[in-house]
Amino acid sequence: MSVARPRRAPGDSRGRLRGRPGPDTRRTLAAMVARRVKQIAGRVRAAQTGDLLPDTPRPEGRDELSILDRAVHTHIVESVARLREADRRTADARALAARMESTATLAAGVAHDFNNLMTGVMANAELLKLDLKGNAEAQSTIGTMMECAHRGGQLAQQLLAFARGGRYQTTLV
Repeated sequence: MSVARPRRAPGDSRGRLRGRPGPDTRRTLAAMVARRVKQIAGRVRAAQTGDLLPDTPRPEGRDELSILDRAVHTHIVESVARLREADRRTADARALAARMESTATLAAGVAHDFNNLMTGVMANAELLKLDLKGNAEAQSTIGTMMECAHRGGQLAQQLLAFARGGRYQTTLV
C-alpha cells in the first residue's frame, strides 16, 4: 500500500533534505547575496571616504550570510581604525620632526651669535693683556676672562654640533 504525498509547487524546496535547491530558492538566495554585497560595498565606500565610524551598528542575524557580513563589517571597521591610528602616528612624527628642525635652526643661530660675541671678548682680552703686561693682578683677571670666553666658544661648538645633528660631548662649563 502506498501513501499519497502532497504535491508541491514547482521550485518549492521546503522539506527537501538532499539535492540542489529549486529555482525560487536560488533566486531568493541570489537576491539576498546581492543586497548584502551592495551593503558591504557601501561600507567600503564609506570607509574610503572616512565616514565609517567604529560605533557603526553591526548587522544582526544567524544565517551564514549574516555571519560573513558581520565578519566583513568587523574587518572594515578594524582596518579603518588601524589606518586612522597610523595616520595619527605619521602626523605626530612629522610634527616632531618639524619641531626638532626648528629647534636645531634656533640653536645654530644662537651658537653662531654667541661664538661671535666670545671672539670679540677673546680679542679684547688679548689686547688688554698686552696693554697691562706689568700688572700681575690684571693679568690673572684677564686670564680668567679668556678661559671663560674659551669655555663659551666650546659651548657654541656644542650647540652647532646639536644643530647639525652630529655627535657632541657634554662637559661641565
